[in-house]
Amino acid sequence: MSRIFGRYGPAHPWIGKLVFETTKPLMKTLFAAHNFYHLDSRYARERIVSMQAKLQRKERVYLMGIGPSGHNSGVALIEVSLEQGIKLICNEEEERYTGIKHYAGYPQHSVESVSKRMSEIGIEPKDIHACLASWNYIDFIPFGLRAVCEHLPLSLSLSLPSSSQKFNHIHVQKAGEVPQRLGRQLGLDGPMPIIGMCHHDNHAYFSYGVSPFNCSQEPVMVTVLDGFGDNGSISLYLAKNNQLKRLRSNDSMMDSLGILYSMISSTQGGWTTLSSEGRYMGASAWGNNNRLTNPYYRQLRQLIYFGNEGQVYLNRAMTNWHQWGQLKPYNNVL
Repeated sequence: MSRIFGRYGPAHPWIGKLVFETTKPLMKTLFAAHNFYHLDSRYARERIVSMQAKLQRKERVYLMGIGPSGHNSGVALIEVSLEQGIKLICNEEEERYTGIKHYAGYPQHSVESVSKRMSEIGIEPKDIHACLASWNYIDFIPFGLRAVCEHLPLSLSLSLPSSSQKFNHIHVQKAGEVPQRLGRQLGLDGPMPIIGMCHHDNHAYFSYGVSPFNCSQEPVMVTVLDGFGDNGSISLYLAKNNQLKRLRSNDSMMDSLGILYSMISSTQGGWTTLSSEGRYMGASAWGNNNRLTNPYYRQLRQLIYFGNEGQVYLNRAMTNWHQWGQLKPYNNVL
């Protein structure tokens, strides 16, 4: 491969930023009207304060987690108390019932199973203190629209569902309908309010919580390398004194190592997205990390640029998913 000079970052960053800043408050208002709330909303703050008060009174608090729409939808229920900490009651993934890998629709069978389990142990739907979503769909819309506008006109192709089949604007739209549907399925008189959680925060908190490092007295770095979340594709966290603080997210959907692995493994490796990128990322630990003897290093350095403070940039003269997504992920040189 001949030497390829880099082209990094969006072509029209100001258009993307304008769209992002304009649509973000609109989405908060629109979703709130459908009982889907942002984490910084008044409803979410009230739920947090109320939960803290319950725990101080040594009461048990029940939290429902839901992947309402988009790949790997499902439902979980946990019990939280000062005495026993976090106790998992049940965790259901919809693909177990549908037989469709990475099922992306509403998790109806999972909700039914969790509801049945609640009845068996005497928990009523009104006992659920809060329902938390696996994505902050509210932030994802302006985040996604920014990506669509950053390389106009070709990046308009990203608005096609086929450009990202397992997670796209149709899934986000359907997520806004879930509070009403969930409330109806649980037998409530009205909708079940849902709070959208930052996707990368979910990854980071769970990974740290179940790791052996959660008992460490020393500061611990947590890195999330995702396809994309609702505020970036790479996020860095610092765990210290039983708290996890997000230091930064790269604020880009397209400068993503996760998408890089996903595109290569699904187009060259014989697998599908979401079932393949982890295989490649895991195998990379067995590779040759010596830049002097690795025969692919010089070629890869043309594709990936490492910036300051953990920033990673992909050469947009070589990749093409910033304009066409899965439809045409590579430029001719690749």
